[in-house]
Amino acid sequence: MADVAVHMAIRLFGSPELRIAGVHLVLHDQKAKALLYYLAGTGRSHTRDHLATLLWSESPESNARHSLRSSLYHIRQALHTKGADEMLAGDCDVVYLQLADDACDVTYFRRLLAKGSESDLAEAVSLYQGPLLQGFSLLDAPLFDEWVRCEEITLRQTYLVTLQRLASWAENRQSWEEAIAYLQRAVQLEPLSEEVQQKLIGLYVRGGAFGQALQQYQLFETDLQRELGLVPSLETRSLVFTTPKAPLSSTTPQAITATRYANAQATAHFELGELALVANNYQAAGSSARAGLAIALPAEDTQRIALVARGHRLLGAALAMEGSDLRAAEGHLQEAVVAHRFTDNASELCATLFELGNVAAQRGELRHALELYEEAARTAEVAHTYYFLTLAYNNFAYHSLLLGQHEAAQRALTRGFSLAETHEMFGAHLHLFSTQGEVYLYLGEWAAAVASFQKGLSLAEELGNLERQAGYRAGLALVARGQEHVERAIILFEEALALINEQGYWHLRIRIRLWLAEMFLLIGNMSEAEPHLVATLATAKEHGRALLLLQSERLYARLLAARGDWSSANALFASTVERASGLDLPLEVARTQAVWGEAALLYTSVPHNGHELLLKARKVFTAHDARAELKALMAVLRLAER
Repeated sequence: MADVAVHMAIRLFGSPELRIAGVHLVLHDQKAKALLYYLAGTGRSHTRDHLATLLWSESPESNARHSLRSSLYHIRQALHTKGADEMLAGDCDVVYLQLADDACDVTYFRRLLAKGSESDLAEAVSLYQGPLLQGFSLLDAPLFDEWVRCEEITLRQTYLVTLQRLASWAENRQSWEEAIAYLQRAVQLEPLSEEVQQKLIGLYVRGGAFGQALQQYQLFETDLQRELGLVPSLETRSLVFTTPKAPLSSTTPQAITATRYANAQATAHFELGELALVANNYQAAGSSARAGLAIALPAEDTQRIALVARGHRLLGAALAMEGSDLRAAEGHLQEAVVAHRFTDNASELCATLFELGNVAAQRGELRHALELYEEAARTAEVAHTYYFLTLAYNNFAYHSLLLGQHEAAQRALTRGFSLAETHEMFGAHLHLFSTQGEVYLYLGEWAAAVASFQKGLSLAEELGNLERQAGYRAGLALVARGQEHVERAIILFEEALALINEQGYWHLRIRIRLWLAEMFLLIGNMSEAEPHLVATLATAKEHGRALLLLQSERLYARLLAARGDWSSANALFASTVERASGLDLPLEVARTQAVWGEAALLYTSVPHNGHELLLKARKVFTAHDARAELKALMAVLRLAER
């Protein structure tokens, strides 16, 4: 974020409050206030057309634009009196606020959640001081009021899920008082949530506070009877009473409550799993999904199929991203697809098809992956699920590039960027800038690649996304490699690896280690290259990652050749080419032939068929317009022909 001379504090949780340097900012125009709240709460730039529609949808377009200009003028005047003119920025088309990272409680809340550590989540929940913009509304701006309502639902649910996650961590440490404090806050917000009430009562019992447990139960029983005409479930009652359980009719109040309880319990587990998945904690996401799927949902529950489908999709996605069991991941995702088709849930279906495409890609089945991404895109378009539509275009572009179809990749990227900008999905740019940079790398357009990776890195740093920060640093390292700045590339790769070394992100770590090994081989440092190659080979074999295995074997064959074991190197090169051919990956075949041919020229007294292998690789690179790799290969051929 830009440095600002004067600090602004914007509090949107609870009653809204604006302060600059500790002094209240006075705005008499309600629409100007709403505009400032919206810019701060979304934390990004917006077009003037969008803002005019948001706040003056019931006025003619010309009047709406005039009203917007008037409100912006009021904001600028108020900021000017505090010496903070630079905070409201933009140009003729877009408007945004330049604020410190912690200036607005809502955006800082989201940033802390994205980081995902216990201390970050504890700080995040401390920011929630009540509903979004409590007590503030506009009489003639239904779109703005709808935004507030939807945002509050999302923020409130996220706050509740985070409180339960913090309580679970505290409970695991046997920090009973801390866990109880978190659950008390959750109960204050959702007093009729039986799952949270059960957890709180259970903690009182475990801590020996039986009086408090009974008092909490009685309060819950009274509220539940008054608001819903129901009684607590047998599970809840059993926490404080020893009454034996008896069979229930499906129409009794207890049975109805039990059904709702099971439904809510499964939903809560899945919400925790979704939060863990966003934070890239794949193990926690998988555990939450399994816990939700283990709950016996009654057959009469109308949400049963949809909930089970959600659980399978979540577990499949967690397994796919973690990467250790692609077969199981595919099985769960296929289960979800069948259920989504049965319930006609297009929004969930597109997300599941997208993940299935990722599984196919990891297995090296790139053409099948492209088919799945195309189906995901069609489904997302029908469901108006524009975020997954954008991701489908992005992944279609990236994997088209792996097949040497850079024009198709560029067309898909153009669609992705257009969607992201139209619907203001700035999070999607985290992925789009990366794929755009890859296209420029493929074409050897180094300056353009650097520009794309730098944009993505800045966005990743602003959002606190370590995985994408590491990915973009690796992208800049690949540019350095392409420009033959090997030492610079090694430094950038090592910086990228250090960012995520203790954070998981299995797939990215393996790719960076492969690139590092390649750099060390280029400078003849075999001892540094070998540990990276041994680790990547073992992991790629264990997890069935076809592309990573091809790349690992290609480099390991080069290592064997450099050490004088040409017989083993030759055999490994040959088997790698055969496997790449079997997967119908012509570029991987050519890349292996290029390394094989260069190794033959460098490390054998009689170069055998090295020159012939290089010519075969050149033919493929030329056919696929792989300009950067073709340029590097031509340099090797020129040396060979001297």
